[in-house]
Amino acid sequence: MLTVHLSCPCCSRALLSHRLIAPGERLRCPKCGSWFRAGGSGESGTVTAPRRGRGILLAWLVFIGFVLLSGGGIAVLASLGNREKGQGDEFVGWAKSSRPTTPSPVGPEDSAHPTPAPTIIAAPAAPSGPLPRNPAPSPAPLRNPPADPPKPPPLPELPRRQPEPTTPAKEKPAEPAKPPTPARREEPEIHWLPANIQKQVDRSIDRGIEFLRRRQNADGSWGHQTAAAGMRYTPGITALSALTLLECGVSPKDAHVRSAARYLRQRMPELTNTYSISLAILFFDRLGDESDVARIRSLALRLIAGQRTSGGWDYSCPKLKADEELGLLALLYKDRPTTSLDLFAEERKREETKLDSELYRPRPSKVPPLELFLAQDPTATNRNPPAASDSPDKAPFSREPQASAASDKQKTLESLPGDSRRLSKRALEAADKLPEALRHIPALRSAELLREPPDFGEQRTDNSNTQFAILGLLTAENYDVPMERAMALLDWRFRNSMTLQGGWNYRPNTPTTPPMTAAALMGLALKHGLLLPNRRGRGRDIAVHDDEIIHRGFLTLTDMLKDYYSAFVFQQFPLDQLDLYFLWTVERVAVLYNLRELENLEWYPTGVQLLLPLQRADGSWSTKGTSCLGEPSVASSFALLFLKRSNLARGLTERLRAPVAE
Repeated sequence: MLTVHLSCPCCSRALLSHRLIAPGERLRCPKCGSWFRAGGSGESGTVTAPRRGRGILLAWLVFIGFVLLSGGGIAVLASLGNREKGQGDEFVGWAKSSRPTTPSPVGPEDSAHPTPAPTIIAAPAAPSGPLPRNPAPSPAPLRNPPADPPKPPPLPELPRRQPEPTTPAKEKPAEPAKPPTPARREEPEIHWLPANIQKQVDRSIDRGIEFLRRRQNADGSWGHQTAAAGMRYTPGITALSALTLLECGVSPKDAHVRSAARYLRQRMPELTNTYSISLAILFFDRLGDESDVARIRSLALRLIAGQRTSGGWDYSCPKLKADEELGLLALLYKDRPTTSLDLFAEERKREETKLDSELYRPRPSKVPPLELFLAQDPTATNRNPPAASDSPDKAPFSREPQASAASDKQKTLESLPGDSRRLSKRALEAADKLPEALRHIPALRSAELLREPPDFGEQRTDNSNTQFAILGLLTAENYDVPMERAMALLDWRFRNSMTLQGGWNYRPNTPTTPPMTAAALMGLALKHGLLLPNRRGRGRDIAVHDDEIIHRGFLTLTDMLKDYYSAFVFQQFPLDQLDLYFLWTVERVAVLYNLRELENLEWYPTGVQLLLPLQRADGSWSTKGTSCLGEPSVASSFALLFLKRSNLARGLTERLRAPVAE
């Protein structure tokens, strides 16, 4: 229905009309009664044309145009496609007609089974002028060929491919038959971190190395302590920082490392602190200089003399003279056990347990103690340590003129347990003159002490000093220092000091802590890796997780580590409260037992996630939760050793073949 919209110019009322109104027609408003004329667009009384009709008409016109355009486009595309197809057929026909008649060469492998020659259609004669753009197709073959078409002439036989002459390989001389080596487990390559995170860790380690280099003092030491504190702690801080540089890949010939070595060699005669002694042993061993072998033995004997009756260590160890070191070493060799039955009473009670006849013994050192034995290994006589030019002290095992082997044999033929060597006369005399206090150290009284539980209240000890002493003894056990009895006391200590929570504490009657639990797990590995009978080079191939105490200790450590990590990951504690000493202890025991996970907890990636944001702009780490004497180089060393996954007990790891938790 037609509808016209109007508006009154006087009262502005909207009006409707169902007939067509011409412009200028006089109209009257039914509301106000005024008369007005219908005007054009923009004037009062404008007549609005019906919009509905125009919109429908416009839509139909657009639809019809779209249909026409679509149909035309489809027709054009179809015609172009047919044209291109025709041109392509013409080109294919021309190409087939122009194909050369020479067959492809036949290889040696094809000549044995010849295939029938294909029918070749002769191409039309090529025109003399230039080829047309679209050459005419060749005539198609007849659909009904004659019954007997003429056979083409036989193709000439092509020469066969001759194999290239090969020069006979030179016969290698027969290698002598090698003895079968024991099968070892093939460990797959482990990627601890994604590639992009590993690059961040590598950059962080490089920045930490540069910080330690800048932090070194002019005399080669690290640390800011002076007076008594400097005398006590500076050598240990220096050894830890220099050891960290070596573990991070810095060359032993680096100027900072050599400067630290000179400083420690000068301070070595006066070292009595347990931390400093143990770290100096680790550093000298990692440095690899044969002139430090005698120093390693001297420091190791101080550790053995400093062991307390409960099997642990305190902050200090006695300083020994040269004759005292020689006499103590002689007594340790005389009292050396030949079987683990001499060390562990529980093994003696198990009649069904059949142990090997010999105890594990470390390989003799390249530089044996010259004054200890009657005769030396002929291959080692020319490997004496050179005198150190930067050390004023006289090494206790330095080279001196010795009595002839014949005269010594006439004076003494005292044999050693499980050892073909004989003690020299000077060593026996030094053992006889040894002070009473050294003749009754715990390592020489182990048979008496192991009968009863340890008395932790008799002498002061703590598990923090003890774990550093363990690292020192593990390193020095390859330098001709018997320490089976000292290590048996360590195992005895930790197996009798587990708390009700299944962990260990710093001292008796104190709370269970994660670092001390990890330290005890390292001490408990000694029995399985070093003390139980073992043929050299074979590996024990034991399942350490069958040890109930070790298994329970790892469960406790894992629970504490999960809670500790969660508190920082979920920001219950600020990151500057992170204990870097704890992280390093966890890393050390996990790497020792070759563990990537602790009860499905990836200890390394989570620790990296916490450590990287804590590194300062100068490349150091220093947190409020780490008690490191206020020295950034100590905290930074702990962080770098964690990031590097450094293993300070490699020899023990090689003998602990089976992981704890699989």
